Amino acid sequence: MRKEKVIVSINKKDGEIKLETHGVKGKACLDMLEELLGEIVDISDKDLTTDYDDGGDMRVADAIKKEIELKEGKDE
Repeated sequence: MRKEKVIVSINKKDGEIKLETHGVKGKACLDMLEELLGEIVDISDKDLTTDYDDGGDMRVADAIKKEIELKEGKDE
């Protein structure tokens, strides 16, 4: 089963924090990070990956739901 996860890396030398998400794309990614870490980390200073624009606002749960709906539609 696919999962949503956040990897947090902290640079020992300068304290820079890197947040990397898997299973979440687009604005949903930033919303999730804000919800989880917004009170302790400033996520406004960000470098977005190419995956940010690839797939719109998608979470794994949404993708799985769409797959199920597509499979159910094929049987009809």
